Amino acid sequence: MTDFAIAALVYDGEGDDAAAALWQAARAAQADGRRAAGLLNPLDKQGRHIKSQLVSVADGQSFDIFQQLGSGSQGCKLDGRLLAEAASVLRRAADEGADILFFNKFGHAEIENRGLNAEYLAAVSAGIPVLTAVCRKYLDDWRQFCGGAGDELPPAAEAASAWARAAAGRAQP
Repeated sequence: MTDFAIAALVYDGEGDDAAAALWQAARAAQADGRRAAGLLNPLDKQGRHIKSQLVSVADGQSFDIFQQLGSGSQGCKLDGRLLAEAASVLRRAADEGADILFFNKFGHAEIENRGLNAEYLAAVSAGIPVLTAVCRKYLDDWRQFCGGAGDELPPAAEAASAWARAAAGRAQP
């Protein structure tokens, strides 16, 4: 058994099911009286996640995280400066002792040692459970990042909520 709790909903395709499940688990944790925080992609009216934005689970503050590169651009749209501004939500929540943190995903930026890596590590180092999503094509990278100690879940609200409930409860004094 590890001293930390970290899990990812493993998805195929676009990940809309995982994004919705993370939101449902976050809301369930809040309804249980847990101090749930984090950054998740908002969902549009069709239930698709909006990749260009992150929303604070705790207070609904929205952050645009993509740079405007113009039509036809093939470069990475993720804006590191904008993501760093959004990441302040995660750092503040960890400093304030959140019961559980939700991250939108572990993806290409984290694999390249960018993105929200520092925030993932700060949370688990502080003993705060972390729940995120990972595309199956990055599963080996996720396993390496977690040292093989991360839980892998289906991209379903029931699985996400059950894990969050157990992990947040374990973190309680």
